[in-house]
This record gives sequence, C-alpha cells and structure tokens, in this order.
Amino acid sequence: MKNFSEAQLEILLSVIEKLRLVDPTMPIQTAYTLLLVAKEDEVQMGSLQDKLGLSPAAVSRNILSLSHYRQDYRAGHGLVKSEPDPNERRRKVVSLTKEGKRFVNSLLEDLSP
Repeated sequence: MKNFSEAQLEILLSVIEKLRLVDPTMPIQTAYTLLLVAKEDEVQMGSLQDKLGLSPAAVSRNILSLSHYRQDYRAGHGLVKSEPDPNERRRKVVSLTKEGKRFVNSLLEDLSP
C-alpha cells in the first residue's frame, strides 16, 4: 500500500533535480548543510558540526564546496560564505550568499501548492 502521491514524489524529484543542476554529484550531506545554513540564517561552524554529526574536517569540506572556492582552489558553488565571528575571531560564522538565498527560495517554490 502506497502512502504518498505521485504529486508529492514529483515535488521531491524537482528539488533534487535543482540540487543536481548545481552539482550532479552533490553528496546528501552537502545538500543538508546548505539547508541547515538557510534555516539558521547565520550559524557557527561548531553548531553545524553538532547538528550534522560530522567531523570538523567534513563540515569544512562541505562549506568549502558550497562557497566560492573549494579546498583545491577550484570554483565552488557560491551559495554560502564563511566569515570570522565578530564576537570571537577564532570562530567562523556561515551564512547564505545572495545567490544562495535565491537558490533556496527556488527550492521552496517547488514545495508551494
């Protein structure tokens, strides 16, 4: 017995397809990182580590992939930015870029009836 509709699946598939347009091989943890940053507006890296349950290195890789430049200096996706926390310069605060906000809004449009 199926508990979901074809329309619900189409919505989910359209969201995944938009994520694939950004990066056809984007890991789910990278997509999850993007959505957590969008939900929080501004989030400290340490808080992201706790919420994602990932190591600091894994969170950094995901943020770099979503940022303007990846770890290997290739172009990133430009959806998030990481800046020093003004209250504690040793910490980083992550937020969406303007392009990131537009992209997340486009994902949310797919969820609207």
